[in-house]
Amino acid sequence: MKNQIQTYTQNENNGVWQRPGHVAFSYSDGDDVENRISAIIGAATDLSVLSTELRTQITDWPSNYHLSSQRANLLRPLTQYLSGTVLEIGSGCGAITRFLGETSDSVVALEGSQRRAQISRSRTRDLKNVAVYCDEFSAFETEKQFDAVTLIGVLEYANLFVGGQEPALNMLRKAKDHLKEQGSLVIAIENQLGLKYFAGAPEDHLGKAMLGLEDKYVSGGVRTYGKQALTQLLQRAGFESVDFLYPFPDYKMPASVLSQAGIEHAQFDTTPFLVSTAGKDPQLALEPNFCLERAWPVIASNGLTSDVSNSFLVVAHRKEKKTPKSDTLAWHYSTQRKKEFCKETIFISSSDLSPVKIVRNKLSSSIEQQVGISGFRHTIDNEAPYSPNALLSASLIDLITRPNWTSEQVAGFLRTYAMHLGQIGNIPLLVNGQIDWEQAIPKELFDCIPQNICIHRDGSASAFDLEWHSNNPLSFAQMVFRSLWGTVGELTTIGAQSNLSSISLLELVQGAMKLAGKNLDSSDAREFMDTELQFQHAVTGKAFDSESIWIWLKEGKLRQLNSQESLKESETTVAKLSAQLNIDMDQIAQYKQHCANLDAKILHIEQERESIRSVLNRQEDDLDKTRQQSALEQLRSSQAIRRLTQLSSAQYIQRRSLKNLVKQVRDYQNVQRKSPLLGQPSPLKKALFLPSIALDYWTKSTELAVCTLVGSRDQATHMLQQSCHWPIPFDWHFTAVDASILESAASTSTELNIACHTTLHTRIDNDLLIKVSEINQANRLVAIPKMVTPDIDRTTNEWAMPDAELIRQAYMAMHCDHRISAMYVGIQVARADEGKNTHRAVLCIIRASALDRFTQDPELSCQRTTLEGLNLEVERTQRRAADSGKICITL
Repeated sequence: MKNQIQTYTQNENNGVWQRPGHVAFSYSDGDDVENRISAIIGAATDLSVLSTELRTQITDWPSNYHLSSQRANLLRPLTQYLSGTVLEIGSGCGAITRFLGETSDSVVALEGSQRRAQISRSRTRDLKNVAVYCDEFSAFETEKQFDAVTLIGVLEYANLFVGGQEPALNMLRKAKDHLKEQGSLVIAIENQLGLKYFAGAPEDHLGKAMLGLEDKYVSGGVRTYGKQALTQLLQRAGFESVDFLYPFPDYKMPASVLSQAGIEHAQFDTTPFLVSTAGKDPQLALEPNFCLERAWPVIASNGLTSDVSNSFLVVAHRKEKKTPKSDTLAWHYSTQRKKEFCKETIFISSSDLSPVKIVRNKLSSSIEQQVGISGFRHTIDNEAPYSPNALLSASLIDLITRPNWTSEQVAGFLRTYAMHLGQIGNIPLLVNGQIDWEQAIPKELFDCIPQNICIHRDGSASAFDLEWHSNNPLSFAQMVFRSLWGTVGELTTIGAQSNLSSISLLELVQGAMKLAGKNLDSSDAREFMDTELQFQHAVTGKAFDSESIWIWLKEGKLRQLNSQESLKESETTVAKLSAQLNIDMDQIAQYKQHCANLDAKILHIEQERESIRSVLNRQEDDLDKTRQQSALEQLRSSQAIRRLTQLSSAQYIQRRSLKNLVKQVRDYQNVQRKSPLLGQPSPLKKALFLPSIALDYWTKSTELAVCTLVGSRDQATHMLQQSCHWPIPFDWHFTAVDASILESAASTSTELNIACHTTLHTRIDNDLLIKVSEINQANRLVAIPKMVTPDIDRTTNEWAMPDAELIRQAYMAMHCDHRISAMYVGIQVARADEGKNTHRAVLCIIRASALDRFTQDPELSCQRTTLEGLNLEVERTQRRAADSGKICITL
């Protein structure tokens, strides 16, 4: 195909042809449903229309619609129109596409949904004559014309996917344009006036009862048509000839298809087709307004079948037909089986006056020989004469669907059945009006159930379609069980019994058999059920849940149609609902009270929370005020300090020299004061200018380190406690030979929040400056030699521990002169003649330029244990002041 079809590209992964830029519409049965269908088809090895593999995976309505072999029954009567080239509009998930691919020369399947198009291609992936296109029909253009175009379940959606004032008419005209001169358009659609909708079945697309009958369709939405309206629409679209066929129960899952000729044929009775398929519609109302099995015969006898058929199968011809009228009256299909057992039954008559002939064909050509299953033999009579007489099952249906029927009447039917079965099998099954329940039934009569027995006008009976022969002995009790299950169990509804009580199928069977002289206990009934299910499984390949079916047979109540019974059940239901409503209302009242209690608790909690929030807000306000006041005080203090510093800078600028600094320290140190370590009282003179000097240089100096060698825990604790209030940043460095001393110092520093570093030495080393300079080279140092306790008699060559005041003075001295890198601070203890200890404070200042040499020069690193030795060292250092930059001051 050129044309615009040539502009399509094929997806290499899924095989679907698609126009570039096409946006697929979103029509779907739901993601989960379609993904599951896709997975089932994708994994299948048998993709054929009659695939048992696919059919046995049906679990719900969507899977039934997309996988059932019954879908193709719709088009089997039309193979003469579908053998050439076919354009399928709306392929869905490929159920019809598959049949067309197996029947036609070539198929173009058009689907607007991307996912559905992929599923269609997957279903036909082994058929080379099928091409699947993903596009909307309104946008699809091609110069190629086809022998047939199909609209299966599509025309009703025209308002949604086709534009214009009359979307359905536009769709039909566009479809006609794709047909060859002698081509045919095939349409399947629900009948707006279908009988099942009068019985209360919901409208198929919108799910509401009576919606179509009352024409409550909305503009731009889904719409179905009656026969007359659809005929006129096709004529307006330009089709010169229109033929109607009638699928039952409807076009989605047809078991039978009637032609117009079959409905009008005088010697052909369509009633059995209408009645037998009525209960097989999966979309019936749960509670029908009337019994369809009783209504259809009346409809047929009045010539209304074509008008109230549940759906239509229409063949519209572009040109007037010149072929003779079809001689096929009806088609009946048995396709819910394994493919080797699927068959087609055709009813043919050459004219209204000619006798009707029955022709049966197998649908699977791959099985030529006669086949069977374990315990049964399968045979088909290819041709048989047709009898227009009533079926025996019709009398049972007439009885059981009337109101006030009784079990005695059903027992009477069983005697009639026994009589006719005995006549057909030539056995004495009914003797003196009583059934001989022990009489064996011929094995070839396994299929001789009431549905397959004709009652002639003279009262005689004949059997037909005896397809299955049993290899095992048969009992009449088994035949009765099978017959009643297959007849009564398939009805849409039954009439109410005379006692207005509900009844299950097993109760009906047991009650009737008991009155007919046979007690059927549950064990025998279960055995009959299991035998029937085994047979059905062997024929269909479908697995059955025997336990669920047994429960339904025992407990499932047959639907009864009786106004009094319905009223009685309604009253009972209303009473139950009222009682439950009262219980629910009580529970609701309890829940309301519980909610009210919870609301009260929540309100109380909210109030408490608001109270706490108010307290927190007040505390936060107070804290903000305190912070603001503190900041203001700090600002005032800093401003006062700045003013004091500015005044001090001008007044004491000359004191910043080293000479003046030493003088200030000596003057301050000469003041007699009390030393807490030496225990000697002394007057105290406070030099207010020393703090100002330190503060003036505070912000200009780097952080300092105070290093000392301690010999006891008390020493470290004392130093830390005295220094905890100094306003100048520093680090302590303690050195000791005893680890417990260092641990105590570290613990105390943690409590006081003072930075402290500890170093463990293996020996006593008075030359602390060397050690600490090696440890802490990054900071400027205030070094304290080894300390001794003042209350122990010491020799004159040992240093006593200075108090914190002396250290602070050294500290501030270093702030005053940034050229100072390290300083020894110590107190020399000497014994006087009177036996009293005297002490002298010593500050040894080392400039930065001489620090390295001082720590490395052996001559300068000698032990300084006496004052004289220190003075000599000082003298030597002063002689080399230009080199070393070291000055020692004795206070």
